[in-house]
Formats: sequence, C-alpha cells, structure tokens
Amino acid sequence: MNLARRAARSISHYGWQTPAIACERGLQATRHWLSRMRFSLVTLGSVGTGTTIEDDVLVNGGANVNIGRGVHIGRGSCLLVTPAAGISLTIGDGSWISQGCVLVVRASMRIGRNVLIGEFTSLRDTTHRSDSVDVPIAKQGDILGYIDIGDDVWIGRGCLIQGKPGGTHIGSHSIIGANSVVTRTIPPNSVWAGAPARMLRART
Repeated sequence: MNLARRAARSISHYGWQTPAIACERGLQATRHWLSRMRFSLVTLGSVGTGTTIEDDVLVNGGANVNIGRGVHIGRGSCLLVTPAAGISLTIGDGSWISQGCVLVVRASMRIGRNVLIGEFTSLRDTTHRSDSVDVPIAKQGDILGYIDIGDDVWIGRGCLIQGKPGGTHIGSHSIIGANSVVTRTIPPNSVWAGAPARMLRART
C-alpha cells in the first residue's frame, strides 16, 4: 500500500513520465556499473566503491590505474597511461574529473583526494624534445617528468598542467584559474592563473 501511494504521488508530481525517468536512472546506473567492471577487467590496479565512470571514457588496456572511492570521471575523458612497469596513474578518493579531460601518463601522475578538475583540461607528464632543427620534433623523443597534485585542489576549465623531470607539484588547497598553463611547482594554499600561471594571492 505504501508503495502504491508513493507511486501515485510521484505520478501526480511528474506526470506519466515517471516510468521513463525511473527507467533512465536504472539504465544509467547499469552503464556506470559496466564501466567500472570494464576498468577492473582491462587495467591493472583498482576502482573504488561509489566511483562513477561515464560513457566514452578511453583507457589503455593493461595500464596501471588506481582510482579511489567516490571518484567521478566525466564523459569523453581519456586516461592515456602507457602499459609498462613502473608507470602509474593514481586518483584519490572523492575527486571529480569533468568531461573531456585528457591525462597523458608516460612516467607517473598522482591526483590527491577531493580534487576538482574542470572540463577539457589536459594533464601531461611528458613533452617532446625540440633541441635540434635538423630532426623533426616528432622524432626527437620525449622529456619525461611527473605530476603530483595535493588534496583539495581546484583546477579550472581548459587548463594545461605540464610535468617536468623535477616534477610539477600543485600544493594542497590551491586554486588554478581557468585556461591557465602550469609548468612549475605551485605552493599550497595559493591562487594562480594565466599562461604561464602566476600567483594572484594566498589563501589564508
């Protein structure tokens, strides 16, 4: 009887769309479950409980990817982690990666807990060498680095975070403004923006 009353109240509020809404929610939950299972099957590492992986997320088979609990990975994001020993991507509990983000890992990348990354942001721990004008840049090899992002960091939409051999560190509780380019270490509790990013103020 309680179920019938709840159904009647729901239909009176939403109209006859209620069954379609419930069906869509069920399908969405199933898609997220299948995405988590796919990650668990085709990658090394682990996927935490409560994690949501939306449609069309690309990941390399055999890559070492460790995703914490309650993480969100948005639609169309790419986790391009080289499937080789010693190369890994770690994403901490509660972090949110928006749609269309690209994470390129050729060495190491760690994203802390409760990190917010805006849509269409690119994080790359490597870049092309360009020392010689006699050899095409594409054939000069890569400069490998790594990226380490602390906890409670907010990275705005459309940023580029570039790793370097000594490591690009973004300290905990920092904010990176939208469309910024970060190629250096960012201290904790600070606000940076620009291309290249410059410090605007401290968070005190």
